Amino acid sequence: MAWEQEGILGASMRFANKKGDIAFEMKRKDKYGDPYYIFKICKEHFNEEQRKGWPAVWALIRMNAAKRGLPLYDYQEIADAMDGQLNLIVGTPESRRAQRKVDETGDTVFVKDITIKVFDHATGRINDLTLGISTAPVNIVTDK
Repeated sequence: MAWEQEGILGASMRFANKKGDIAFEMKRKDKYGDPYYIFKICKEHFNEEQRKGWPAVWALIRMNAAKRGLPLYDYQEIADAMDGQLNLIVGTPESRRAQRKVDETGDTVFVKDITIKVFDHATGRINDLTLGISTAPVNIVTDK
């Protein structure tokens, strides 16, 4: 199979096509709780050979994650689930307090934890995933 592996950094993995376009990337998340993986698939960057071999590669990734008890979540599914939650947080007193603190200190400030439902591609189950929401300083760069 013609996958060009760009590198494995710790628990991260990225595969690119021969032109260097990212076709698949996966990252282990374990800083605040039980480990899980998020992934992003860019099938538009697959060449014909990669497209044909992808089902076997994907089955192996899913099987290994399931054997190790590591959930496997799609980045886009998480982003979509978070959108609705974030809209509920914007403008709340805790969000405004956090933004004032960011403005004063220039540091990233925790706002609150949210829990979303997300599909585990390793097991086929729907899991609860708790994510911390924070607000960060915005650095605006303008052309002169």
